[in-house]
Order: sequence, then C-alpha cells, then structure tokens
Amino acid sequence: LDLLIDAFGLLDQRYHLVIAGEPYGDFSSYRQQIAISPLRENIHVHTRFIADAEVPLYFGAADAVVLPYRSATQSGITAVAHHFGVPVVATDVGGLREALDGGRAGVLVPTVSAHGIEAGIRRLFEQDLAKVRGSIALLREELSWERYAAGLVEFARSL
Repeated sequence: LDLLIDAFGLLDQRYHLVIAGEPYGDFSSYRQQIAISPLRENIHVHTRFIADAEVPLYFGAADAVVLPYRSATQSGITAVAHHFGVPVVATDVGGLREALDGGRAGVLVPTVSAHGIEAGIRRLFEQDLAKVRGSIALLREELSWERYAAGLVEFARSL
C-alpha cells in the first residue's frame, strides 16, 4: 500500500484512489503518508470490514483495481475484479501474471516500485478499456464453473 500511495502522488488530479477494506495491522503510517501526498484530497479511505452486500458498490465505482504486491502467490481480489469486469494493474509477482492472463485482463507492472506502478496505471488508461473488458469477459468464461463442470463430465465420460 505504501508503494501505491507514493505512485498515486505521481499522477494528476483526474485520478482518485479508494483504499477499502479492513487493515491487518496498524494503519497509522499509511495515514501519515496520505497526509503528505500531493493528491491527498483525492484519496478516499474506508478502513473497515466491507460486507458482501457492499462489494458491488466499490467494484462498480472502480475503473481499475491496483495490486501493488511486493510478493504474492495468488490474490482473490483478481477473481472479484474479473467478476465485475474491472481491469487490474498488478506487479508481476507470484501467480499474478497467470491471474491477469499474461496481461490481457489488465496491466502487469514489471518493477515493484512506485514509479513502475504509476507507469502501469497510466498504461492501463492509455489502452482501449472496452477491449480490456472484453478480454476479461473471455477469461471469465474460460474460467467459469460451467466450463469446468463440462470439462469434468467430458473427462469422466472418457474413462
């Protein structure tokens, strides 16, 4: 999150950052970082548990989800973003490359840094977002339960 807050400060006034969810630890250092950000007025903090009923509101309002991980195996947030058709900007760590279908469902950031994340955000919005959302829809179909179940039935019949 510290990298994302720094990256956000490198953008311009057109952008807004929503930080939503219950923090796992002390959030005070992030609040201090936000307080000195040049775009602090455009940072909206909702550090609380987000109920299932509210999730569509947050993802419906989002133009992108940014995952600024230093390390990761997978992220459940990518699946939620895909469900709502929201492109993801993610650092290229762990299994995030696969989750973004090699970059078709968003932007992979090759360097884990504020400047890399900022460049990834800009790169996303330079693309045709309708095309990116179309890629997300195809990926969502490829990974659907219906397709999985059909493949499982086909496999069982082949035995």
